[in-house]
Amino acid sequence: MQTYMDDEEVKLEVHYGGAFLWNPSLEYFDGKVEIVYRDLDRLSYFELQGICEELGIDELYRVHYLGPGGNLEQDLRLIQDDQDAVPMCKPNDGGPRDTIILYTVRGAPWFSSSQPTPHTSAETWDSRPPATRGAALKGRGDAARTQKCRTRGGKVRYGGRGRGRGSK
Repeated sequence: MQTYMDDEEVKLEVHYGGAFLWNPSLEYFDGKVEIVYRDLDRLSYFELQGICEELGIDELYRVHYLGPGGNLEQDLRLIQDDQDAVPMCKPNDGGPRDTIILYTVRGAPWFSSSQPTPHTSAETWDSRPPATRGAALKGRGDAARTQKCRTRGGKVRYGGRGRGRGSK
């Protein structure tokens, strides 16, 4: 009996050189796409790193994969190690996976293991560090001036334009 993972090549659709932006839904902009074929048995985190090197990605990056039939906001998964790569290789609805869609994003992961991962929900996910997310999500100008601050009474306040010392 032959299993799905015996000598099976899978097509990897690799999106790289771009960035995720909210417009108003999550989209991948300004990137390139390459099609790469690999043996599904040998697909691992380190194999994905090798693919990125072959494509000329030489800066810090994160690799995400899109779940089968999913959308970017809810089914995008970060691959940090081999354990994260295993679900990517599983069969889709009882049949083999024929295409795996990967996205690379510049930068090192900004979150720690104690924080929620980027794929927890559409509202909490963003590929940028917290200091730059406010401007991109709300469209309120320079990221340095619009960092998200504390919430008071259910309202989100943005920094950079305080009322001065001692004001209420």
